[in-house]
Amino acid sequence: PIVPIAFIATKQWTFKSWDSLFLPKPFSKTLLLMGEPVTVPKNLNKSDLLVEAQALTVTLNQLNNRGTKKLQQKSK
Repeated sequence: PIVPIAFIATKQWTFKSWDSLFLPKPFSKTLLLMGEPVTVPKNLNKSDLLVEAQALTVTLNQLNNRGTKKLQQKSK
């Protein structure tokens, strides 16, 4: 299974890399969110695999947005 995870920090250094890797700055608030595990069936054709990948992307974006909102609320 694939477990979607989002890690958010209020203050961070972001590296110039393909995945925008970041390192939280000292004393920043952080949050780790995990979604429900996703099992991708074996032997999918390309179009079905693309559908699964798009669904995972949506889930990751939702986790990231939810985490960002939670941290913004806690910062107030």
